Amino acid sequence: MWKRALALLFGVAALAAASAAGAHPHVWIDAKAKLIFDKGNITAIRMRWTFDPLFTTLVMGEHDKDKNKRFDKAEVADLKANAFSNLKNYSYFTHLRLDGAPAKVSRVTGFKPSFVGGKLVYEFTVLLDKPVDPLKTRFGFGVYDETYYIEIQFDEKSPIAMTGAGSAGCNHAIAVDKKNPFYNGIIFPNIATLRCAGS
Repeated sequence: MWKRALALLFGVAALAAASAAGAHPHVWIDAKAKLIFDKGNITAIRMRWTFDPLFTTLVMGEHDKDKNKRFDKAEVADLKANAFSNLKNYSYFTHLRLDGAPAKVSRVTGFKPSFVGGKLVYEFTVLLDKPVDPLKTRFGFGVYDETYYIEIQFDEKSPIAMTGAGSAGCNHAIAVDKKNPFYNGIIFPNIATLRCAGS
């Protein structure tokens, strides 16, 4: 039963039907993002997702085979294959906006699951297809599941950080995007938009 629930959650064809049947999310994620700069361009976003206790219990029960609340190499590979890789079909829940136009995410690296403070944590890096110069292109992104099976919110205290050459002088603002609702038009995503000195 738990294994079936995991499969439904992370990418099989029945996911959309299962989520549409529910009136509320079944999994909750607290998201932090770190924008990676190189020579003034944004090249990647390092994500950190912290899951709710119930889903944590589900995943640990299925994938922490030795029940030591840590993931060894084999357990990481199993978790990645069965509860992460299929997120590619959903842009890893990371929705880019370049000058207001949507851009998909197709590549990630550095997947690292862990168990922190009693909760499951995923860390991974979203790779942009091309570096983005924030002085020339308005860069924004949201982190959300359009099926609304999963509710993802930016962390309240430290949602977004920046690092690397060119990040100084940049800041962000998070606002509700009322023009692009999802889940039958009733849910509005939060979008973080970057502003850099000179843009």
